[in-house]
Amino acid sequence: MGLGSAIIELKQNAGNNGKYREAVLYACTRDTCFDAQTEDGRQYYLYEAIDLVGGNEYFLKAIIARMKTADAYNLVAHLAGLLYVFWDKGYNTSGTAIQEKFNDCLSKIIRIRNMDKHRLFADTLTLLTLWLCDIYGIKGFYSCAEQIGQALRKCPDKDIITLIWLIPNCKDKFGSSFIERFEKKALKSDGVRVLFDKWKQEDYDDRHGLKEPRTIRPEPALDEVMLLAADGQRMSRRKLFSIGARISGESSSELRLEIARKIDESDEEDIKARLMTVFSRCDYPYSVEKLLLIYERSANDLKAQTLKAMARFTDKHVHAIAVKNLAHGVHIVESMGLLINNFDDDYDLVYNVQKSLTSVRDHENYHGIAMSIRDIFKGKRDKNALKILLHCYHNCRCSFCRNSIVEIMCKHKIIPDNILEECLYDCVWDTRKLARKYNLDSRK
Repeated sequence: MGLGSAIIELKQNAGNNGKYREAVLYACTRDTCFDAQTEDGRQYYLYEAIDLVGGNEYFLKAIIARMKTADAYNLVAHLAGLLYVFWDKGYNTSGTAIQEKFNDCLSKIIRIRNMDKHRLFADTLTLLTLWLCDIYGIKGFYSCAEQIGQALRKCPDKDIITLIWLIPNCKDKFGSSFIERFEKKALKSDGVRVLFDKWKQEDYDDRHGLKEPRTIRPEPALDEVMLLAADGQRMSRRKLFSIGARISGESSSELRLEIARKIDESDEEDIKARLMTVFSRCDYPYSVEKLLLIYERSANDLKAQTLKAMARFTDKHVHAIAVKNLAHGVHIVESMGLLINNFDDDYDLVYNVQKSLTSVRDHENYHGIAMSIRDIFKGKRDKNALKILLHCYHNCRCSFCRNSIVEIMCKHKIIPDNILEECLYDCVWDTRKLARKYNLDSRK
């Protein structure tokens, strides 16, 4: 979870932290982020813990061993970040370990035929290249570019590296002269030239419109929506969810009406449920009474999707459904969402739901209700909400959401002193900044 209380505990037990060694090692050798796409890397936070426990070489050896067997992108990213911090602290073998992982990844990607796995390895190779650039500077880039270019010679049709990510990051790292230096090196090095030519072609295609332009997608046709609704695949449901955001504007009001009519006309509840997914991201065009009727007459999946559509309405009947469902533990994530626009002093109800989600297998549901709790209380100062916000702070596994909870408590000046102190050592640097700023502002 990355709470600052762990660092405080280690600081208070300096010299007697051996009992925590295995717990710290566990966090170092596993990807413990709830959502790596939104959460910060934890390398500096974990290195603080390692320093306080002691035996840095012991941890480094274990991290290097784990890196050798790691394949998952998020785990490799986590381990590479930690190894970089070790290198920054003077442990040169950690830089070597990243280089060895780069070599291993490059040798594997040439042999991979599965496209999904190939893309993940290309992203992993790009990530490792960027860490090697941080460690060895422009020479590190040239070394990686030479190896990648030689591999591209053998497999010219494979996208071994994600250039659209690599090159802009290198421009940021090495300055405005990077492309010129890259080109000069390409004149002297065969492998670098292959990579430079590949980037040059991709850049040319991009600038001259030879690639499909990255533009806002047009409004989908009703036929496209109905085809997705007829398909039971998870990806189709995700696309319908995305379509909801795309048709949320006034110009799409007619399409929203057509989709709502199709829900009424369909005799298949699965189709109705998939179509209703659209209205979790845009306004349902008919009255809330119609949604209430659909909800009462539907089974499980359609009920859940209808609750998401109802969350956009403020209505006493919607509030009543939320209260009933939360009290009985039914559709708790969707029903908590109903309170965003319908909260009515439901403090004890919300808190009791939080307390009911205590097992490890409940963490997905807890994250869902935590996001709604954040939205319920972010716009108003409410001291009665403190115990609810603190429960989120202590129990939500997502450090990004925890940062939002801390932001609410700081904004409304209800954050307890002990939590403020913990935030100074949180794994999220933005949370640390919030705590420091709050401390400074409170002294003015």
